[in-house]
Amino acid sequence: MDEFDEICRRCTSVVYRFLLSLCKDASLADELTAETFYQAYLHIDTFRGNCRVESWLCQIAKNALTKELRRQRDRKSTRLNSSH
Repeated sequence: MDEFDEICRRCTSVVYRFLLSLCKDASLADELTAETFYQAYLHIDTFRGNCRVESWLCQIAKNALTKELRRQRDRKSTRLNSSH
């Protein structure tokens, strides 16, 4: 098993529980957990090791949630504006 697979195995539940505590939506937490690990894989070279990998992943997760909530807000705003 390579190092990233080990990180995924060890940290998936931590990231999922973190997201679930923030968004209170199991489906969204599941989707964003997958997105978190995808982004982590793409940007693993940016991990400097000056914090725990779990902290780094939770920051990526928080950013993914923020991006998703903005996307939902903007979509809702667009729908409301187009109905007038």
